[in-house]
Amino acid sequence: MKKRTIFIGFSIFLFLLTIIFGLRPISTSTLEDTEVIQGNLVSIVSNEKTRDISLKIEGYNKNYYINRGLDGARDIVNLSSEMKRSEVEIFYAKHWTPLDPFGKSKHVARIVWHGDIIYDEINK
Repeated sequence: MKKRTIFIGFSIFLFLLTIIFGLRPISTSTLEDTEVIQGNLVSIVSNEKTRDISLKIEGYNKNYYINRGLDGARDIVNLSSEMKRSEVEIFYAKHWTPLDPFGKSKHVARIVWHGDIIYDEINK
């Protein structure tokens, strides 16, 4: 009986810990909260259902996304044909979550193309 109580208590603790870490907000308020990659942009895909924009960079197997990008980053979709196969800098959030334990999806905080910031959610 005591082992069962400990097991149930530990299971509830792990569940709550997963919820807390899984649902915490992504912080991109400063450059210190981000990491940067450079590479050739392979694709830009928008999803009307989720309103997200996904970017793929040559040589990286991660998905870089702008959450609700169609609501505030339409310029990227409009420039997508010009941006493809050109070099971009992507600043993405340093963030770990149990919902993506291997870090395959990265939240984009800033995009620099030809030296111009074309998307930015970092506070100055």
